[in-house]
Order: sequence, then structure tokens, then C-alpha cells
Amino acid sequence: ARLRYHSASYINKLQRDDAYRALRASQMRLEELNMQLLKLANIDGLTGIANRRRFDERFAEEWLRALRNRHSLTLAMFDIDLFKKYNDKFGHLDGDECLKRVAHCAEEIVSRPADTLARYGGEEFIVLLPETDSSGALKVAEKMRIEIENMHLPNPDSTVSPFVTISVGVLTVVPTENSTMDDCLRLVDDALYQAKDAGRNRVSVAAPPAS
Repeated sequence: ARLRYHSASYINKLQRDDAYRALRASQMRLEELNMQLLKLANIDGLTGIANRRRFDERFAEEWLRALRNRHSLTLAMFDIDLFKKYNDKFGHLDGDECLKRVAHCAEEIVSRPADTLARYGGEEFIVLLPETDSSGALKVAEKMRIEIENMHLPNPDSTVSPFVTISVGVLTVVPTENSTMDDCLRLVDDALYQAKDAGRNRVSVAAPPAS
């Protein structure tokens, strides 16, 4: 009877240990899946960079930090010049590849850990540069513009350049209680359209919002 009791107790312990290990493995797998889902929720599926949702989160975080510390904050919004002509010429598959190449090139330049490059929609991208003044912002924007054109992706129907180019709007602000994130997004978008109206393949700098 004692042998049967101890044998049953030992078997029960082994079964509990196996159940615990299986439960722990399931929990770890669930954590991994949750992390993957979170990553997918924040990543643009085509280009692999941050998506609009992730940009909005990062912008809110950095806005509050800059407001608290009285630091400058820069936005740079850009899109691919005459991208419809590129799609019409080469088709949407090549158009998708072009978006990937442009995103990768910009990502190589926007390389600080706190910086965020995101696909804003369609062929439009946005860059968040915390603690970056206007001269530093202009250098980043010009470097992106030059390096993307220097990839020499053909765009033969473009009236701007024989290659794919971008137009960029830039805004540098020191957030105050009287300014808002929406004001800044509107101003940087206006600056982008000023660059396009001025002939494209150029950078236009917006005046900061009135305090």
C-alpha cells in the first residue's frame, strides 16, 4: 500500500510538473504572439517602417516631452514627385518597389534612436526629429532629397527630373501651451505644398506657429 501510495504521488508530481511546463510554454508563446501583433500594428506592411498610428503615438510622446523641457521639435513631411506618372508608366508592383526603396533610403538618414520615419499615407511620408533645431532639420531634409534622387530610379515621364525625386516641407517648433500638434501638422503640410508649387524636388521651410 505504501509503495502504491508513493508511486501514485510520484506520478502525480510528474504530471503536475509536465502540466506546469506546458502552461509556461503556452504563456511564453502567447507573449511572443502578442509582441508580434503589437509590432505589426505599428509597422507599415509594405515599407516596413512605422505606420501612421505609430507616428501619432510618437508625436504625442515627444510633444509632451518637448513642452515640458522647452526643447525644439522638428517635423519633415515629404512625398514622391509625380508618383502617379511613375505608376502609370511602370505599374503598381514597380510602384510598390519604389515606395520601399524611398523608405529604405530615408531610413538610412533618419537614424537616431529617438527619430521616427513613418509612412503617412500613399506616397507621403513624415519624419519626427526630437531636439533638432531648424538648421539641423534642413540638413536632414536636404540629405534625404539628394540621396533619393541619387538612387537614380528612372521616372521618364516626370517633368521635374529623369529620376524619382521628393518634395519636402519642414517645420521646427518649441511647443507652448498655445500651440497644438494639429497646428504643426497643418503648417508642415502647407510647407510641403509650397515646395511642390515652387517646382518640386526642393525643401520648403514653414514659419513656426504664433505663440
